Amino acid sequence: ILRAAHERPARLLIPFVLDVGDVRLVRDLVREEREDLRKRGIPHAPKLEGGAVLEIPAAFLGVRRLIDEVDFL
Repeated sequence: ILRAAHERPARLLIPFVLDVGDVRLVRDLVREEREDLRKRGIPHAPKLEGGAVLEIPAAFLGVRRLIDEVDFL
């Protein structure tokens, strides 16, 4: 996704998010991959918008915190 988003807009949608921990985990993995691509000299998107899919009813209990962590729901 990071490589494809280098030349065209892309957004990352995270499914089955339960809480902010899920979003932070994915964000950290994307950050690690971005760093790896940078070290290898591979063109990639400098920023990637991320959103969450709230499919688990319990996720709605923490939706206010999720809003602060994602670009879109």
